[in-house]
Amino acid sequence: MNDDELIKKTARHITATWMLILSVGFAAFVFRAQDLNLKPLHTDEAVQALKFGDLLEHNFYEYDPVEYHGPTLYYFTLPVAWMQGLKSLADCNIEHLRLIPLIAGVGLIFLLLFIRNGLGEMESVIAAIFLSVSPIFFYYSRYYVQEMWLPFLVFAFICFGYHFLRSGNIWWAILTGLCLGLMHATKETFIISCGCLGLALIIDALCTGQIKDDLKAICWRFVPVIAIVALITSVVFFSSFFNNWEGPRDSILTYGNYFGKGTAGHTGHEKPWFYYLQLLGWNKVSKNLVWTEGMLLVLAAIGIIFALTGRVRGGRRLWRVMAIYSLLLLTIYSALAYKTPWLALNFMHPLILLAALGACGLLRLMPKAILMVVLLAGIGYGVYNLGVQCHLSNWRFHSHDRNPYAYTQTSTDLIRLVNRIKELRTIHPDDKNMVIKIMGTEYWPLPWYLRDMPNVGYWRDGLPETNFDAPILIASAELQETLDEKIGGDYTFDFGGLRPGVNLVVYIQQSLWDEYMKTRK
Repeated sequence: MNDDELIKKTARHITATWMLILSVGFAAFVFRAQDLNLKPLHTDEAVQALKFGDLLEHNFYEYDPVEYHGPTLYYFTLPVAWMQGLKSLADCNIEHLRLIPLIAGVGLIFLLLFIRNGLGEMESVIAAIFLSVSPIFFYYSRYYVQEMWLPFLVFAFICFGYHFLRSGNIWWAILTGLCLGLMHATKETFIISCGCLGLALIIDALCTGQIKDDLKAICWRFVPVIAIVALITSVVFFSSFFNNWEGPRDSILTYGNYFGKGTAGHTGHEKPWFYYLQLLGWNKVSKNLVWTEGMLLVLAAIGIIFALTGRVRGGRRLWRVMAIYSLLLLTIYSALAYKTPWLALNFMHPLILLAALGACGLLRLMPKAILMVVLLAGIGYGVYNLGVQCHLSNWRFHSHDRNPYAYTQTSTDLIRLVNRIKELRTIHPDDKNMVIKIMGTEYWPLPWYLRDMPNVGYWRDGLPETNFDAPILIASAELQETLDEKIGGDYTFDFGGLRPGVNLVVYIQQSLWDEYMKTRK
């Protein structure tokens, strides 16, 4: 084969890789964008939505070092709101919000185009397919919180940093620094990813005996530019674009708070060390329903072996660093007392890349075509099974406690209650200005669903001192006995499920209820 033929063949391979990854990415976007409003808004989503509402309506954002994480989610949502002419939170709907994490989830697939030379053409295509059908990535791509943006930005940091170290081009350094600053402005746990990645680079350099050369290259060519760009980016976001200079300071002081959460646990979120392995490996919730991404974990384990032994096509050092990095992440997140299913996204992403390496490595080892066909059929069935789980977790069991990703998920019964409140208000003379009093600590995400009603009051610490009268009273179930003793007037009552194990009691003025029942005849 002469040089011209080799160039043409290589070009065809590159074009095929681009077309396949783009096709998988666009298909993932189309499927994930279906019925974004089907699942009720989670409490965490509702909190983030109201924080965004302050930014949209009042151009106001102030970083809170105790809760809510960083500002990028809100600022990333602004352009989408502006392009659709949204002026207030009442104008927004669930689809507008959930489009933002969806962009990050699909973006993880498109980023493979930037690092396909390092990972390998075939490995990049397989990784795109695995990412598109991973149930955990599918589910949380439709979830308005910061969780999907952090792995996206970390992967972008790796992709751009890889190109900078290979080329020395200053623009790759600027993009790498931008990603690092955005990582900090997204979520405090970015330091875990940075620490594991840095340690993986050091371990790899020590193993190859290139520690001095690597440190020289990184320190003199890599760190200064990236650090300056990252610092500027972080300060811009945490200072609310130079309107709150306490924000950058608080973004550092916050680590005392989050260190305590991670090591001591948090009420209701303490889990054993094997929680993530059980969640992703084999989670049998009933006789006929098993949630598992076990195929990806097994292939990832094989991929780690290939990466550590150098049996790869592509960048050997890149794959070795990814293997060490994923193992460090898995170890640290498993060791932390505080665990939620969405935190698994951070280590599951590099494991999925390694699963693609494992699949490709096994295919190349097959001595006969028939064995390769059998292996391909097995992987194909595994991909199909993952796709089925994506459908079940996002449609049939989107809010069911049998879905392990629906963690403290809002009950669909709350939607029934909200719809009833909206029907009742159309009968009341004040319509959307009708007074509603909500009492107790458990009421989220009601502020989102009642966001267009200005006369909804919240008594988080219990009951009002006086004047319990209102057309509708809503309280945590534990307040019912006390409220029964103090309430005045004639009320009927209803119950509504908020989430598993948490119920609300709803008092409706009898006269309003009677008028409502007349409309039901």
